Amino acid sequence: MGPVPAKAKEIPEVCTKEVMEWDKEVVRVGDILLGLLSEGLGLGEERLTELGLLRGRVMVGHYYPFCPQPNLTVGLNSHADPGALTLLLQDHIGGLQVRTQHGWINVEPLGGALIISNEEYKSADHRVLANPSNEPQVSIAVFLNPGNREKDFTLNEFMTRFLKKELDGKSLTNIFRK
Repeated sequence: MGPVPAKAKEIPEVCTKEVMEWDKEVVRVGDILLGLLSEGLGLGEERLTELGLLRGRVMVGHYYPFCPQPNLTVGLNSHADPGALTLLLQDHIGGLQVRTQHGWINVEPLGGALIISNEEYKSADHRVLANPSNEPQVSIAVFLNPGNREKDFTLNEFMTRFLKKELDGKSLTNIFRK
């Protein structure tokens, strides 16, 4: 979705309006959350936003159809989100679990609530169970990641530039910045 909203024609017609409105709301809520996190880290309120975390957002829709034998499979294996912050909207069916020191616990759906993936600035290990309900399970995750400020480069290109004496006290990341 970032750095600019997707074009309406790139989104399936059945959900275009909803996706576009949701993206605007995620930007609003994400900006507030990033400001709070910035302050919590002792940075200026706008620092994480300045790093492009809202520009690098990705929206993913998850659809889990009915599974007649949910005890034989998992909907989504155990993982931790790699981005800086994840905002998740789950439906009323549930299925999300979070690992604690005592094992897996269910994250019960709460209508209208967002789940924010952040455990003291570290993503919690979580998974989704297969759907035993007769109706489909749907969730929408938006991952906030740093914007793509640097050009793609190989390790060889990086090391070649690093070993040359052209840096003159400058950061190597500035050389690869777009």
